[in-house]
Amino acid sequence: MYQIIIGDDDQSFLKEAAVETAALMEHNGIRQGIDYELLTFNEPQRLIDYLHQNKDACQLLMLDVEFGSKNGLAIMKELREQELKCGLIYLTNFRDYVYDCFDTQPLYYMLKPIDWQKLGDVILKNYHEHYQGSKLNLKLSGKHVMLAYDDIYALEATSHKVCIWLKDSQLAWNGTLSAIEQHLPSHLFCRCHNSFLVNLTHIQELDRKEIKMDNGARFPVSKRLYATALRQYFAYLKN
Repeated sequence: MYQIIIGDDDQSFLKEAAVETAALMEHNGIRQGIDYELLTFNEPQRLIDYLHQNKDACQLLMLDVEFGSKNGLAIMKELREQELKCGLIYLTNFRDYVYDCFDTQPLYYMLKPIDWQKLGDVILKNYHEHYQGSKLNLKLSGKHVMLAYDDIYALEATSHKVCIWLKDSQLAWNGTLSAIEQHLPSHLFCRCHNSFLVNLTHIQELDRKEIKMDNGARFPVSKRLYATALRQYFAYLKN
């Protein structure tokens, strides 16, 4: 699960930042408790202790530069030396530290009052690059939905729509197969037919006429695309 941590000794700002972040994620179909979790700390030592024990759990840390009795840059220098690899955004009232923060490898140094839209862009970019790389973000029935690649068995082009085959159900997306193919990793999905993309991880059998999936579903293989599909499948098995 993608974990966001906000560290700030200003309780009012901490609450506002948590509300704005949660609203951003919800608006983009990213579900709290399922796709991400949000933790807040208003005491620097509690944050430091948590990250010492859970350094691999955090994906994004938003940190005040003047964090209570501690300096946020000093905190991060220590944590980076201990191989904390999460994304980092400084949220601060102070311009003075901007040139001192580069050693801690921040994604952004943002001055208060916060431009929440700009901060949202940075958060979403980090999420998509470092976590959502395993999920497909689609708009279904007016709502943003995140589908894990592993949950998708195949995608079928139908009349003006794409049928998304899950293990035991189907979803319909308004668009073309070519459009959705651009957002899928080629090392996991292959075009086996002009109207079908299949998830290589769920293939049980592949021959010149059809593909059998591990849930029992079967999808056609065209003569033109058989060799390409076979080559991609063997490449997947080698990895």
